[in-house]
Amino acid sequence: MGKGKEKITKETVVVIRYDASKLKAIRQYMSRKNLELEDGIKEHFNQVYLRFVPQAVRDFISFQDEDEDETLSEP
Repeated sequence: MGKGKEKITKETVVVIRYDASKLKAIRQYMSRKNLELEDGIKEHFNQVYLRFVPQAVRDFISFQDEDEDETLSEP
């Protein structure tokens, strides 16, 4: 990726059920540290991804993403 280019990724929505009181407490205490719940969840998802998805698969996905980025940037 060149300088100043932002990586474009396809995203999907994940819906989970969780205890409402616990969620409220998480949001309250994260906000005191100027943190967003979504950012914390994304960080955990990335850790799970790195832990369970084999390196060869991650490399392949990364290669596909780079190839798609180049295709999208062509005139």
